Amino acid sequence: MAVRYGVLGTLEVTLDGADVPVPIGRCRVLLAALLLRPNRFVSVDELAELVWDGAPPAQPRQSLHQVVRRLRAALGAADCVRTHAGGYEARVQPAELDLLRFRELVAAQDFAGAAALRRGPMLTDVVSETLHRTEVRHVEEECAEALARSERHVPRLLPATLPRFVGRAGHLRGLTALADRGEPVTATITGTAGVGKSVLAVQWAHGVADRFPDGVLHVNMRGFDRHRDPMAPGDVLTRFLEALGVPADRIPAGLDD
Repeated sequence: MAVRYGVLGTLEVTLDGADVPVPIGRCRVLLAALLLRPNRFVSVDELAELVWDGAPPAQPRQSLHQVVRRLRAALGAADCVRTHAGGYEARVQPAELDLLRFRELVAAQDFAGAAALRRGPMLTDVVSETLHRTEVRHVEEECAEALARSERHVPRLLPATLPRFVGRAGHLRGLTALADRGEPVTATITGTAGVGKSVLAVQWAHGVADRFPDGVLHVNMRGFDRHRDPMAPGDVLTRFLEALGVPADRIPAGLDD
């Protein structure tokens, strides 16, 4: 029995080459959320936040259990969901999930092979802005970096935009007006956590990327990431220099160099 899962494009599940339909709605969000953190425990509260798109039910454990039951019934022999005390896990092998295979290729520095696994915009058939703003964005950044390393002559480190982006036309025009000054400009977007500062910046950057033919750099400093440590300044500089095509032996070993 050969099971395959795909998140580097639309959500896909196959069993011995045949498609396994995943019900539209919360079942898709749940499966995508678990597959984006493969072989890792994800708590009920975290999943409820993603599955109900920032508005979890009053009794998330019971409500999520019902979604898990429907998902498992739909997956049948392709079920990868495992139950733990207080949460769930998608247990998969590297050969079964494109994201794990992608990370294996990146670790082997086969950036072209990793970038080739991307089938298109990620999870456009999974409806949860919270999921796209958090979990999907992290993976998009990994994919953008792999693509930049495979095409060093024009680095493009931008993560993908959200499937739906509305209500920020005035802010986009304001940022474009700054860029139209014809001189180097630094723009700072401020606001409370979760209002969409990063989404706005990425959306605008995609819209003006053609103005920067030498490339576009982006980094998530992970200042509010609950699952990964913040990026160190030296790691950020190394990532940018690699994307710009600087040979490894010319990249300083530390900030003091």
